[in-house]
Amino acid sequence: MKKYYHFPGVKSLSISILFIAVLFSGCSIWNNFTTYFNLYYNASRKFDEAEDQIKSQKKELFTLDDVKASTSNKSLTEVIEKLSRLLQFYSESTYVDDALLMIGKSFYYQANFQKALRKFNELITKYPESDLVLEAKLWIGKADFRTKMFDDGNKIFEEVKEEAAKQDEKDILLEVYKEQVSYLITIENYNEAIDNAKKLIDVSGDKEMNASIMFELGKLYLKIEQPKNAAQAFADVQNYSPDFETEFNSKIEYGKVQRQLGNVQPSLEIFEEIKSKSIYNEFLDQTDLQIGLSLIGLNRYEDAFAQLTLVDSTYRQSPSSGAAKYYLGGIMEKNYKNFDSANVYYSRVLSSSAPVELIDSAKKKNTLLNKYKDLKVSVAKNYRQLVYITNPEEFKKDSTSFAIEQAEIDSLNKINQEQRGEENIGGANTRNRRSNEKTDTKLQAKTNKLTAPIKPTISADSVHSIISKGEYDLAGLFFTEFNQIDSALYYYQNILSNHPKCPYIGRTKYAIGSCYQTLNQKEKADSLFQVVYDNFKNESIVNAAADKLKKPLINLKYDPAQEQFLIAENKLKEEKFDEALLAFNDVYKNYPKSLFAPKALFTQGWILENKLKLLDSAAVIYDTVASKFAGSQYALRIGSKLIAYKNEQKRLKAVQDSAKAKDDLKNIQPAMKDSISKVDSLKGNADRINKAINKVEIKKDSTNAKNKMIDKTDEEFMPKIQPSQADSLNKSINNDIIEENKIELPDTTKNKPNDLKIK
Repeated sequence: MKKYYHFPGVKSLSISILFIAVLFSGCSIWNNFTTYFNLYYNASRKFDEAEDQIKSQKKELFTLDDVKASTSNKSLTEVIEKLSRLLQFYSESTYVDDALLMIGKSFYYQANFQKALRKFNELITKYPESDLVLEAKLWIGKADFRTKMFDDGNKIFEEVKEEAAKQDEKDILLEVYKEQVSYLITIENYNEAIDNAKKLIDVSGDKEMNASIMFELGKLYLKIEQPKNAAQAFADVQNYSPDFETEFNSKIEYGKVQRQLGNVQPSLEIFEEIKSKSIYNEFLDQTDLQIGLSLIGLNRYEDAFAQLTLVDSTYRQSPSSGAAKYYLGGIMEKNYKNFDSANVYYSRVLSSSAPVELIDSAKKKNTLLNKYKDLKVSVAKNYRQLVYITNPEEFKKDSTSFAIEQAEIDSLNKINQEQRGEENIGGANTRNRRSNEKTDTKLQAKTNKLTAPIKPTISADSVHSIISKGEYDLAGLFFTEFNQIDSALYYYQNILSNHPKCPYIGRTKYAIGSCYQTLNQKEKADSLFQVVYDNFKNESIVNAAADKLKKPLINLKYDPAQEQFLIAENKLKEEKFDEALLAFNDVYKNYPKSLFAPKALFTQGWILENKLKLLDSAAVIYDTVASKFAGSQYALRIGSKLIAYKNEQKRLKAVQDSAKAKDDLKNIQPAMKDSISKVDSLKGNADRINKAINKVEIKKDSTNAKNKMIDKTDEEFMPKIQPSQADSLNKSINNDIIEENKIELPDTTKNKPNDLKIK
């Protein structure tokens, strides 16, 4: 690939002949030639300057991300405009193919790949004999790769490789291999990328480029987890002619791989040797960081902590400083188990220039440690709540202590404010100001730590449940996130010992089994998995245990009440109503929390109502459904009927009461009239007496009504069973239902009833 304004070969001869011819022609021809030549020369010079500027920018050897041409974009636009004019007015010029290639590459550098492709294809179509066709095809392949047309790009690259090898065009061949290796890395086909990179070394005669390729090979070997091959590749970099940066990086990577292979002491010696050479002083931050990491690998934690602290404080604005903060946090977390200090370091990483992967990891660590802190605080507070419940005197003591401390803080605040006021009026020296500032800081810290005791408002069982949940989550953090199994086991065992009635017992035993499994204590682990499998069949964790034990999975939707309900239902279909009533009653009594309990109770009422015509007994059953399963679909189905029945019962009772009162009045009226007739002196007052009797009757009716209004208790109707074959049976069922204690019920609104319908 050539610089266009050098005019090599035949094209230089053409210009010479043209120049001689112009000498013997008129001034007009000379002026036209001068214009053409200046236009082409200026455009090609600008293009080469812009391209050199783009190539001078540092980028990875194998990447499909091109350097942006932002600084040279204006120059490229001028190149496109000048050469477009040349093509317009001098379309028969010798340098039209050069102009097309430069325009196409200018568009490419501006990331306008479609226009670039049009120019490259135009060159190939119009000038198939041009010596620039092969290069145009190379750029077509590059543009295809940038537009994700990888199949088209690979196809044309194979064609270019074959032709470049025939023509001994090494530069073009190298470009093709670099593009294909970059593509293979992009699709994570690292093995094939390695094969092509090796071929690239064979093709290239450039020792500096080969050193860079060998360095990239080492990185590829690490991606496929072949550290030994990676170490060899990094070592082989020195066999070529690496530039200064590649030489240093390959030595650093070689030392890191040695540490990865378990050769920690040799890795430390490698980094110390690098540090001893003054030529690498500009990379001291990286060298010191790796020394610190090797000290961690040697379990020399105090030395490592000192070394990483040195890196953090000495190279504050460097990525190595951010990385040092991250690893200091790791020492605090994993080796000293000081999570608060660890979290401080991880928090500082977030605002540093550490590598992206370390910042992402620090974010996760920060989130987990904040969660750990919140859980610890919550568990501690709730343990204190338990103390307050079991020993109320402790709450009084804490409340008194809080009041005293709060009074002290208020007093100190008042004194401090007075001193501040005096300072503002008369001024204060630096020493006094600093003293006041320290006092402010201490007061603030003391105020932040002071927390008012809270009186428990829930039961001890509820507090136990809350604590067990917090400890279960804490144990999970230690087991799955912090990889500290001993701490996880501590919290799991604490749940079993102190909160045996909590809802996390099954999951806790399974988790302990998993801890033992991680510790390769299979017998202990299997024993606990078996306990979970045998005793927690209603919890989802049972199937996790089943998987560990290679045992059949448990059907968690199985309900033992269902089988008994089906037996009762069959008796109903066979019209064995007495037996069906007993069977449905057994379902309700034996499985009161089952979804079949309200259905079984409802079906009893249906039988009594529709089959045995014992309406009062049916009403008692329906009333139990309504009170004990108020939210169920069965309660909704009989709700309006039950209300109507109760209202009718009240109406009938009122009628009966009224009729009885009238009968009583009729019985006493003859006696009263007989007495009146016997008293001669009262004969004249018969009408008045009759009126008085009528008033008595009205007053009685009014009194009955008033008593009825005063009695606000709705009398719950009881079954009025007629003599029949089922009398004793119904009486037994009703008594069972009426005397049964209140139970907690599940939501059954999603369960559809069977085909039994109440009329």
